[in-house]
Amino acid sequence: MPSDHSGVIQTLKIVSGEIYDDDWVTPELTLKPMDGFDGRTLELTFWNPDFSVAHLHNSISATLGGRVASQGNIRSGQTVTITADFDTDYEELEVKISSYLEEASYDQRKRAMKLVSAKWLS
Repeated sequence: MPSDHSGVIQTLKIVSGEIYDDDWVTPELTLKPMDGFDGRTLELTFWNPDFSVAHLHNSISATLGGRVASQGNIRSGQTVTITADFDTDYEELEVKISSYLEEASYDQRKRAMKLVSAKWLS
């Protein structure tokens, strides 16, 4: 699934976690807008491409400023979209994904899902 997020990612600061060049994200990812991007709605779409048993009923939750912004379950091969309404550029969006691929000899990263889209809606 091709991704569409590079321009938006440049407007965000990654506080913790990582978005890898091949679109995989870590199980915990914290983002905040760069200065001047307050008062806007961010929409992120994640894809669960892994079909292992551990990922059949993956869940994702997002909190913004300590309140639940979005949450849901995602099965293998499906996408889920979360939205977050930033009041200020000081707020941080914390995304947590319940399961991830363990480190392996061919790939040392903890990979949870792929980020396939990121958009500012307003």
